[in-house]
Amino acid sequence: MKRSFKVGFYVVFGVVNIGIFIFGVYNIKNIIKIYQYSESVNLLFYHTSNMNNAIQKYFLDDIGDSQYHKTNHSAALSDYDKFFTLVKNEADKITHAEVAKDFGINQQINTLLQSYISFDANFKKISNRYKFKGFIDYGMEGEMRKSVHALEQKKDLLPLVYILKLRRSEKDYLLRKDAIYIRKLQDALGELKHYINQQTFDKTTKEELDKCLYDYEVSFLSIVKTNEEIKSLQAQNISLMDAQINPMLGTIVLSIKTKKEKLIDNSIRDFIFLSLIFLASTLIIGYKINQYKNQHIEEIEQYLHNIIRCDFNSQVLAAKLNASPSTRRLSIYLQRLESVVKRQDCCKPVNVPTQKTLKASVFANVTTQNFTKLI
Repeated sequence: MKRSFKVGFYVVFGVVNIGIFIFGVYNIKNIIKIYQYSESVNLLFYHTSNMNNAIQKYFLDDIGDSQYHKTNHSAALSDYDKFFTLVKNEADKITHAEVAKDFGINQQINTLLQSYISFDANFKKISNRYKFKGFIDYGMEGEMRKSVHALEQKKDLLPLVYILKLRRSEKDYLLRKDAIYIRKLQDALGELKHYINQQTFDKTTKEELDKCLYDYEVSFLSIVKTNEEIKSLQAQNISLMDAQINPMLGTIVLSIKTKKEKLIDNSIRDFIFLSLIFLASTLIIGYKINQYKNQHIEEIEQYLHNIIRCDFNSQVLAAKLNASPSTRRLSIYLQRLESVVKRQDCCKPVNVPTQKTLKASVFANVTTQNFTKLI
């Protein structure tokens, strides 16, 4: 029974150790995953910032650059596409992470991703409209410029004051994009058309002048319409970024930070608790094993003590020692010793002195020696 008791303790000790080891490895992996999850959210915020920087660079450097409108190549747009792809990848990684369910923000991430997709669609429309609008010699501005230059070539037929008035309203609108300059330019066009109709130009000349005015007006109104579309799309994107994307990002980052700290604290607490269980089980098992060993030592001492006193009734002790594999051979030797002592019939009862009688004997001897010296 003692053997099974000892084996049981070893089994429990081993199971506890293995359990703590497995839990420790799980906790470490879980903490690493939590930090990776948190890092993905931080990267989402970082890539969004870089995406916005690329957009600002596009507005500042490219839309007013003739080279961009000529080659249709923009480093800013390439950067935007790169960072937008990274944003989508990080959002997908966050949604499908193993620890995502512990944070409970998948719905927020999905909503955020839809906002990003809408933002991207709007921005691509904006860049396309800017490309259509053009700059100086390209796009609709190029067509408008070509038409008005054709009119300027007819300065011998048209008073320069009409053309200058037309160009002034055009420049004011392109610079300020105010509706008042649209009306001024249309008024200037009306005056120039009226002047042409009042003149006695030949049919071919009149058709050329009318075509130049028509092309100029169509190009200008296309630019006006394009600017209105860009303004509307930009307003939508500003709303998406300021009212949805940035607030959701801030909320998600704060939520992740709070829940990350809580999960890590719980993991550390559980690990400390299991470590204490491990320590307690180690102490208990050590104590029990030591007690078990000491018990055998006491039984062996008692057996020898009985032989010295010629007490040969040690069957119970022998049975106890035989029950343990570690003391079975020693039990056999002790039984043989007991048999030899009994067979030789040389045993006399011996009173093993106690600690008290031993002290009294020593005191008596010392006193006698001192008394003899005095005599």
